[in-house]
Amino acid sequence: MTKNRFHFILLISILLITGFLVTNLASFFVPREVIRKQIRSRELPLTSNDIYADIQRDIIQTMTVSSFMASDTFLRDWVLDGETDPAKIYNYLKTIQEKYGTVTAFFISEKTRRYYHADGLLKEVKPDEPRDAWYFRVRDMASDYEINFDPDLANNDTMTLFVNYRVYGHDKNFIGSVGIGLGLPTVIGLLDTYEKKYGRSIYFADMDGTVVLHSLPAGKEVGNICDFRHISMPTQQFLGSEDSVAGETPDGSTVFLHSRLIPELGWYLIVEQDESDAVRSIGQTLVRNLLISLAVTVILSVLIYFLMSAYQRKLLGQQTQLEEAREEIHQLTKPASREEDQG
Repeated sequence: MTKNRFHFILLISILLITGFLVTNLASFFVPREVIRKQIRSRELPLTSNDIYADIQRDIIQTMTVSSFMASDTFLRDWVLDGETDPAKIYNYLKTIQEKYGTVTAFFISEKTRRYYHADGLLKEVKPDEPRDAWYFRVRDMASDYEINFDPDLANNDTMTLFVNYRVYGHDKNFIGSVGIGLGLPTVIGLLDTYEKKYGRSIYFADMDGTVVLHSLPAGKEVGNICDFRHISMPTQQFLGSEDSVAGETPDGSTVFLHSRLIPELGWYLIVEQDESDAVRSIGQTLVRNLLISLAVTVILSVLIYFLMSAYQRKLLGQQTQLEEAREEIHQLTKPASREEDQG
C-alpha cells in the first residue's frame, strides 16, 4: 500500500509540475515576442523622434547661431569696409560666445587670411599648413556649411564640434568663414543626458555608417555600426531602412537598432535597445512564478500524502472493526450450532 501511495503522489507531482511549467513558459515567451515587436515597430522610432527634438534644441541651435553670424550685416559690412578696428570683431565674437555658451567663436577673412577669435587675433591661415586645411576645404565646398570635429587652436587643442559657415559679400562672392564650436565633453555630456533620459544607447554615424560620436569609454573603437553590432545587412540598407533591425553585442546579447537621418547635421542618429533590459521584468516574473508553482506542488503533495495516510488509517480502522464484528458473530453462532447437533 505504501508503495502504491508513493507512486500516486509522484504522478500527481509530475502532472502539477508539468502543468505549471507549460503555463509559465507560455506566459513568458508570448509576451517576449510582443515586447520585441513593440520595441522594433513602436518604441525605438518614437524614441528617435524624441531625441531628434532634443538635438534640435541642444545641438542644432549651434548651427542656427552660425547661420545667423554668416548672414549678419555687421560682419559683412565690417569685412567689406577693410577690416578696420579689429576690436569691433573681437567684441562681436566674444558676445556671441558668452551669449550662447560656446567654447569658441571665430571668423577668418578670405582677403587677409586672418583668424579672428573672441580672445583676439590667433594667426593667419596658410594653404601649406596642414592645420589650416579645413578652412580651404570650406572655401571650396559647394554646401554653405559643414560640421566636423577638430582640435581647437584657441583652447589647447581640445577636440571641438565646429559648425563652419561660408560668408558671402553683397555680390554673393566668398569673403570668409565664420563659426562657433561646442567642446567635445559638452557634446558627450548631452549624449549621456539623452541615454539616461530614454534608457537607451545613442550613436551618431556619418553617411557611410562610421560612428563619429558616442558616449562609450575613451579609446573605445566603434568603427562601422553594422560591424560593431554584427548587423546582417549592408550598411546603406540598414541606414535607409525605416524599420528597426536586430544586432548582437560581443558577449552575445541581442540588441535592436533604429536609424534616422538628421539632415541638419548630415549624420544618422542610431538608437539601440538591449533586449535583455526589455525582457528582464518578465524573466523575473517567470522565475517568481516557477518558485511559487514549486511551492504549491510541494504543499499539495504533502497534503495529499497526509490525506491519503489519514484515509488509509481510517480504512484500516474500519477493516479492523469489521473483522472484530465478524469474530463476535462467529463466537455467538458457535454454541447454537453445538445444541442443534446434540438435539
